[in-house]
Amino acid sequence: MLEYWFGNPDPSDLELANPPDGCPYSFERVGSEVARLFSRPFLHHPMFSEGVAFGNFLLFARHGGVTGFPLLDDRTPVPDSWAEEIQRVSGELMSEVAWREGDLLMLDNTRFMHGRTAIVDEEERSIASHFGYLRFARPDPEEPPNALWRRPGFRPPPAL
Repeated sequence: MLEYWFGNPDPSDLELANPPDGCPYSFERVGSEVARLFSRPFLHHPMFSEGVAFGNFLLFARHGGVTGFPLLDDRTPVPDSWAEEIQRVSGELMSEVAWREGDLLMLDNTRFMHGRTAIVDEEERSIASHFGYLRFARPDPEEPPNALWRRPGFRPPPAL
């Protein structure tokens, strides 16, 4: 990730404090490691609704087994009791999709929490995801101007 954004796997503290334009992260040296920080509110205003929506990154991280993430503004982990209550309430609101071969599901990712339950046979599972942006949609105010990920041909940095 550092190589991608800084062109250098070991940027200086000055470089870390001044990430390149368009970078959605802030960086901080913690001992000998570099922490990558990304901030978003729990509740946000989605593109196509007047109400607020819950940012499901909390459940995404917790379902992936990451217990120390996300962090509150004071850098303490979100309490497990909060995550458990969010899971309880979202479970009450869940709607299942009865998938059939050839099905396609489109949803407004700015509005809906989405996920999956247990996968019965991973060998039989095939998912293609495509993320696009509507030309008329207004960017989030926290998004950098002319964000890299909104440009044609953008490819995210490879996962390590």
